[in-house]
Amino acid sequence: MKKKALSLILCGTLAASLLLTACSGNNGSSGSGGNAGNGTTPNGGNAAPVKDTLVFSVPSEPTTMDPLTAAERITFLPVHAIHDTLLAEDSDGNIIGNIAESWDISDDGLVYTFKIREGVTFHQGQNMTIEDVIFSLETICKNKPDLYGIIQNITKVDDTHFSFTLEYAFSPILNLLTLTHVSIVCKETYEADVEGYGRNPNGTGPFKFVSWMSGENIVLERNENYWRGEVPMKSLTFRIISEEATELIALEAGDIDAYIQVSESNRSLIESNPDLKMYSVPAGQVYTLAFNNGTYSDGQKSIFAGNKALRQAVCYAVNKEDVVALAIDNAAPPLYTPFPNFIENYPENFDGNVYNLDKAKEKLAEAGYPNGMSFTMKTTTQSGYSKPAEAVQGQLVNVGIDMKLVTMERGTYLQEVYNNFDYDATIWAVSCDYPNMDSGAYRRFYSGNILPTQNYMQINDPELDAMIMTNRQSLDPAERAACVERVCEIIRDESYCLPLYAAPTNMAVNANLKGANVNYGSVVDFFTWSW
Repeated sequence: MKKKALSLILCGTLAASLLLTACSGNNGSSGSGGNAGNGTTPNGGNAAPVKDTLVFSVPSEPTTMDPLTAAERITFLPVHAIHDTLLAEDSDGNIIGNIAESWDISDDGLVYTFKIREGVTFHQGQNMTIEDVIFSLETICKNKPDLYGIIQNITKVDDTHFSFTLEYAFSPILNLLTLTHVSIVCKETYEADVEGYGRNPNGTGPFKFVSWMSGENIVLERNENYWRGEVPMKSLTFRIISEEATELIALEAGDIDAYIQVSESNRSLIESNPDLKMYSVPAGQVYTLAFNNGTYSDGQKSIFAGNKALRQAVCYAVNKEDVVALAIDNAAPPLYTPFPNFIENYPENFDGNVYNLDKAKEKLAEAGYPNGMSFTMKTTTQSGYSKPAEAVQGQLVNVGIDMKLVTMERGTYLQEVYNNFDYDATIWAVSCDYPNMDSGAYRRFYSGNILPTQNYMQINDPELDAMIMTNRQSLDPAERAACVERVCEIIRDESYCLPLYAAPTNMAVNANLKGANVNYGSVVDFFTWSW
């Protein structure tokens, strides 16, 4: 009953073959400091020192080191390096043990019993216990009920076992337990300073927290007592560099060793440089033209709320082929469903292409705007969102729609759009963190998640809700497949949003690095990295 999930982790392995000594003849070119010391050749000569530090650049500052409250992918990078999750995925997509080394599932699919790994210690010296594991799981269930609310009655069985009961049978539950959210924290440390934990974390992962200089860097050091074995890198530093042009220059100069969210416009520069290497995996984030289908924070209806014809007009006017060409240099094909194509029961032959300029003009008149109209789109200054917004803006002019584009800093954007609903339209992502429609659909389209702000489009559709919940609860694969297709049809026909593409996740690294990896959720296992 251990469900296999698709994993696109590149070059990752849990084996000890990636230990530092395995690459002792490889002299890293990066100038990030710290060497293992001088070695000697077999004939007694001096060998080049082996590099054992890693500097990884991120485009924005993480918000916390607390996995139980973290919400953004950039934040997950250092959080995942410091903490261990309950379960994990191997390179073949199988769910494997991590802090929980084994589990049993009742015949009705409702009761799960886990055995935790023994002999694991926290960075500050405490032994990890069943109480730490239960505390961590109970806290994330309370903090993120939209994801983990179906987990109930978490109970200690004995000193090495715990169990929980699901509200209903839910096939992707094991995938949920691999996410960074379900990391194990030290109960003693966390309860002693809940607010301060995010700046002084105490996990069991491969790296220990050392320091955080706001706006500059986060420094971690090797966990010498890591249960998986010796950690090849002595230190791991996350440098905060907001401009990709600066990141690329720093990578070429050896001032950093890797960076993520590489734009497609820089792909050729990286791939043509023998000192660099590019990792690219299909992403779980579907970039989406999203409409506000509800009200603004003042209670006034959005221009798109209750006006299906207007939403359709905008969707008919967008040629996705041109959007992917302008926004991501054709790095991925247009996408016609709200979900990436690795999800369970993906409808391969789904017809979601609605581009038709004549229908766009017809629907615009039906919506009450025969002479055209204008609206405002808000998005972040990050090119991953601003570029497709600019592409859409240029296309809407063809049918008489003046889309005013407002870009803003990410924090301001999240407050105005994600929290307050003060927007007409936006470019944002429907993310699937595990290979099931549920990951994106339940958070983004289910009406019960409007108030927690996960459903930032404020979609409220009873049939859509019913399909989402049936997919969650059904044990019948055929029934779940029918639900996936029907959800795609409703989103297309009602034009609540317009899926555009799932851009690949790109990471550039120094070519001398071994074991580098990234997966479709932008999760990186730094334990495997070495020079």
